[in-house]
Amino acid sequence: MSVRLLFFSVLRDRMRRGEAECELQEGESVLDVVRRVLEPTLGPLEWGKFLRFAVGEEYVPAHYRPRHGDEIALIPPVAGG
Repeated sequence: MSVRLLFFSVLRDRMRRGEAECELQEGESVLDVVRRVLEPTLGPLEWGKFLRFAVGEEYVPAHYRPRHGDEIALIPPVAGG
């Protein structure tokens, strides 16, 4: 089973790509998947508590259990002015 992570804003810049496909492991939450994919490149995900996640066009909590084929958007905090 696989899911696709979509990166935006600073995550896209830091990951040097806009998306990643990854295999979903049994019982993983969105946050588990995100940590497994991002931490090898970005280090410990201390700021992960500030990320928002969306599947389809709906926000989901970090403990949401993704399903095969889900596209999970990782939405970092943004600043404006």
